[in-house]
Amino acid sequence: MAIAIAEQTSVFFRSLLLGAVLGCLYDFFRITRLAFIIPSLLVLVEDLLFFLFSTVILFGFMLENSYGQIRYFILLGVVLGWTIYYFSVGSLVMKCSAGIIRLFRAVFAFCWRPFARAGRRLSDAGRAAGGRMQEAAAGLKYRLKFRVLMMYNKTNRGQRDGEKNERKGTGEG
Repeated sequence: MAIAIAEQTSVFFRSLLLGAVLGCLYDFFRITRLAFIIPSLLVLVEDLLFFLFSTVILFGFMLENSYGQIRYFILLGVVLGWTIYYFSVGSLVMKCSAGIIRLFRAVFAFCWRPFARAGRRLSDAGRAAGGRMQEAAAGLKYRLKFRVLMMYNKTNRGQRDGEKNERKGTGEG
C-alpha cells in the first residue's frame, strides 16, 4: 500500500521525535550511571533492556504508521532523531545532571560530616574502653589464678588442719 508524500513527511518527522524521546529515555540510564556506581554486568543488562524496549516501541510505531511495512526512512528518522538529541540537548542534559549530582554530593557530604565525626569519636572511645576492659580482664585472670593456687596449696591446707586441731585441744574450737 502506497503512502502519500505528505504522509511520509509527517511520519518522518514523528520518527525524528520518537528518536529524541528514546534518547531522553536513554539519558535516564546515563544519569543513574553518573549518580551511582553500577557494575558493568548491570550496565550491559540495562542496555539490552533499553534496546529491547526501543525495538518494541519502534515495531508498534511502524505498525501504526506504515501498516507493518519496514520503511527505511522511518528507521533513518529514528536514528537521526536520537543522534541529534544525543549531541545537542542530550549533552546539555548530561552536563547539567553532572553538576546537579556534584552539588547534591557536596551538600550530602557537608551534612554528613558531623555524624561521621561523632561516629569516629564513638569508635575511638569504644576502642579505648575495649582496651581498658581487656587489661582489666587480664588482671582479674591473673588474680584468680593466684587465689586458686592459694586455695589448693597443700601447705596451707596442712596449716589450716593443724590450726583446727590446736583449737580443739585448747577448747576454743
